[in-house]
Amino acid sequence: MTELGEIPDEFEIFIPTVRLTIMILLYNHQKVTFTELQRLLNLTAGNLDHHLKKLENSHAIRMYKKIFPQRPLTVIEITETGKKSFQEYITILKGILNQIDTNQ
Repeated sequence: MTELGEIPDEFEIFIPTVRLTIMILLYNHQKVTFTELQRLLNLTAGNLDHHLKKLENSHAIRMYKKIFPQRPLTVIEITETGKKSFQEYITILKGILNQIDTNQ
């Protein structure tokens, strides 16, 4: 375990607010479409794609296309690795927040 207040390097992937929000949404909903994420986060397609690629490269999420007659739909899904890492990250954050509460 790390010292309280220190976030290990392996969790840096979650630090940008956009990625943290993406992980919270996926943790709660398991799957979200690219279009839904783009609308919810009010991001350009390129900006969202950048953040999703970072999460995908760390194996926190996976992206795949579903093909429909009208158009393809990109689905983003949290992986088991992503769930486990995100749970660990949240545990660390809770510890930091608890320390803040006890120092007041």
